[in-house]
Amino acid sequence: MWIGTTLGLCRFNRYFLSDCDRNSGRNRRLTAYPDPDGFFSDAVWVIHQDRAGHFRFGTSKGLIKYEGGRYTRYTTEDGLAGNEVKAIVEDRAGQLWFGTWGGLTRYAESQFRSYTEQDGLASDHIRALYEDADGILWIGTYDGGLGRFKDSRFTCYTTKNGLFNNGVFQILEDGRGYFWMSCNRGIYRVKRQELNDFANGKARWLTSVACGKNDGLLTLECNGGRQPAGWKGRDGRLWFPTAHGAAVIDPSRIELNQRPPRVVIEEFRLNNEAVPAREIITIPPHSNLEILYHGLSFIRPEHQRYRYQLAGIDDDWVEAGGRRAAYYTHLPPGKYTFTVLAANSDGVWNTQGASLRLEVLPAVWQAWWFRGGSLASVIVLVLLAFQRRIARLKREHAMRDTYSRQLLASQELRERELDILVDKRTKDLQEAKRELEEMNQNLEDAGRSRANGGLRQIGGDRCP
Repeated sequence: MWIGTTLGLCRFNRYFLSDCDRNSGRNRRLTAYPDPDGFFSDAVWVIHQDRAGHFRFGTSKGLIKYEGGRYTRYTTEDGLAGNEVKAIVEDRAGQLWFGTWGGLTRYAESQFRSYTEQDGLASDHIRALYEDADGILWIGTYDGGLGRFKDSRFTCYTTKNGLFNNGVFQILEDGRGYFWMSCNRGIYRVKRQELNDFANGKARWLTSVACGKNDGLLTLECNGGRQPAGWKGRDGRLWFPTAHGAAVIDPSRIELNQRPPRVVIEEFRLNNEAVPAREIITIPPHSNLEILYHGLSFIRPEHQRYRYQLAGIDDDWVEAGGRRAAYYTHLPPGKYTFTVLAANSDGVWNTQGASLRLEVLPAVWQAWWFRGGSLASVIVLVLLAFQRRIARLKREHAMRDTYSRQLLASQELRERELDILVDKRTKDLQEAKRELEEMNQNLEDAGRSRANGGLRQIGGDRCP
């Protein structure tokens, strides 16, 4: 017999053991294995033997494989999701699964493949692994609820979906189709078919039933963090370790209560004051509402569960657990219907429930006439602003036209002045040219006159 302890690994070879420590191992039938490489210097959380007869030990420092008298250590450097190995299971295909304090790891074909929250895992802090008859792997976590792995797809179940608690220390299946799981608030069960229906989109909520002190538990604190944290006996009874000893559950002796509880709305409070029940309760604006309800059943009433919905506000049913009150503040004006459902301690729901009709009155600024008047005022203001805008645009357009006309007139005036100036200059030039031509002509005439006079004088002198 192999024994994992918080101080290392031991092996028992006889039928008697009174103590399990190093001192008793030296003198009795208990052998403490040496760990020259530090393999077992810390806690050994899980011991597993595969179909080939090889042992694997999950420790706080990694995974140890024992084969042929040799130890081989595997850590995150080899592909493990975490060095603290809490659970080991071998599936029907011969693949090994390791639940660690860092994620889930699969070992197949001599290779590790790890999964974490980024891959859809419910939580990286794994405490339990279980493969059911359909080959589906179920993963129990410390704080993330229950996980399901099938066809390479993860499904997560938490208290938001109806799970009793997000802690899953051990997963045991009875012969009636229920999973029994332990946590630090007791032991609870969920129907496996309901979990599968949720994963396949056929169900929206889970029904989980818890066992507490009124059911015989001496304490709600169950032990976990090592494997196994529970055991199913050959007689079908389920064993769970707790802080005050072992708890035993015999599922075959549990009689289910098939009668759903009658649901009543006990009281309606408006701003902390009770309001008499009416067919329709009118509510002033900006009010605080409290609706108290109760499921009528004398069989373990402390384990009844509730869910409610305020149509028009809640998109889906609100899972209230054991809380018997719903709260709403500052609802917008309108008509609403509040409906509450209840399940008995065995998870049988009253699907009709109880209803309450509410009408929230609008504030002054929310009234139709105020909104209509405000809308009309806005329209008038918009029209006035539009008219003013049009008038201003017209004025601006007229001013631009006037300016354009003035500019055009100015340009025409300048052109006329330029034409006059050009004409004047042309005339001046023509006059100057005429005068110059006259002067030239006069000069030519004077020149010819002198020439002719000179010739006559020369001719006179030559005459005898």
